[in-house]
Amino acid sequence: AIHCDNTAVLALIKRRHVNSRLRHYRVVNIAFVFHAIELGLTTVRYCKTAHMRADFLTKALPVGAFRANAALVYPDYEYAPL
Repeated sequence: AIHCDNTAVLALIKRRHVNSRLRHYRVVNIAFVFHAIELGLTTVRYCKTAHMRADFLTKALPVGAFRANAALVYPDYEYAPL
């Protein structure tokens, strides 16, 4: 399943309609997701921002949030104390 915290994108996927206001790269990505859903390869679900496990890979997070998310994704993750 794909977890998403962007309600606008979730609405777009639910409507399955792409309009001209979207940038091309987003249209390509959304089309890929549409296709994967139609084939039954994945689903898209809402996930609160606080529970997005991969955020530590894409955003600057406070140290505690970084360590907590890293430990969820990589169970053997060990960090050096500050």
